[in-house]
Amino acid sequence: MHTWLNTQLIMVAIDHQHRLHRQTWHNCRNLTDADLARLLPIFTRLVGDAMANVELHMTTEYAN
Repeated sequence: MHTWLNTQLIMVAIDHQHRLHRQTWHNCRNLTDADLARLLPIFTRLVGDAMANVELHMTTEYAN
């Protein structure tokens, strides 16, 4: 059995002038792929007009 330790969520957005913007949230709850599927459209709508591309990346740490 694995014990959840930490989830880090990273949003990377590129604007229309090709500038990279990165936001990191540490110590998120145990996010699932389904959570990301719900979050991506929300973030895209929030920053989508100003951004050419929005990506979400998730890193989850477990211990045995």
